[in-house]
Amino acid sequence: MNGSGVQTLSSVTISQKGSSGAVWISLGEFDFGASGSNYIKIKVDGADNFVLADAVRFQPMFTPTPPTLSSDATLSSLAVQPGTLDFNPLVKDYQLDVAGSVYSSIDITPTVASAVYKSLKINGQETVSGSTYMVQLAPGMNTIPIEVRAQDDTATTYTLQVNRIFLSNDASLSSLTLSRGMLDFHSEITSYQVDVGDQVNSLEVTPVVLSSVYKSLTINGTPHFSNVPYLVELSVEQSDQHSSNGSGWNGEGVQRSGDQTGSSSYA
Repeated sequence: MNGSGVQTLSSVTISQKGSSGAVWISLGEFDFGASGSNYIKIKVDGADNFVLADAVRFQPMFTPTPPTLSSDATLSSLAVQPGTLDFNPLVKDYQLDVAGSVYSSIDITPTVASAVYKSLKINGQETVSGSTYMVQLAPGMNTIPIEVRAQDDTATTYTLQVNRIFLSNDASLSSLTLSRGMLDFHSEITSYQVDVGDQVNSLEVTPVVLSSVYKSLTINGTPHFSNVPYLVELSVEQSDQHSSNGSGWNGEGVQRSGDQTGSSSYA
């Protein structure tokens, strides 16, 4: 029967009189359309107190084609608060610095590109596309994985490195050593003078910044790194103002015999 009226699409008459036990009797193959209310009506005539039918079993006569599963495991956007990211779905790694004295957590809002996806996890925890997930930050570097898994199990992991920095106002050195000459260094003293022989054409200066976090270190105006030797070339310019056996470094320059001036500085 169909749901539009009482039109009979097919009629089958069976009798179970004389059968023993439950027996499935085939009624044939029928096409149930995708639209409308298709159904089966069981009518009992002349049953004589016999149970002629108490169940109907439907069995598909073909294997439906499985739907195509999405393989898109990318994000369309990734927003954070505090800060901003120059997000590109093809770029998987990001780094962000936050002021540790101001922020102890970060809000992350990922949006999955596909409307259908299997799962979305931040730090291994399930979340929903477009929702905001808060992550507590420890001092220093925090690694936060964001995993998108598509319907077909294709997975993409984006990694967010959040560096919780505690700003320091310490701009001093813990040590300052030379490859030639002796230097009695004290962090509170900023000017020095060192004697080297006139045969010395260069020397290495090795500064070590006291704070583990600092913005910059320069020598002679050139960016440099803490605890890494820096080579200073020494030149000679004859002058009547200096004796032939005198030299010195005043913290802003290194002089050897005959030098008129030097030009080494650090910050």
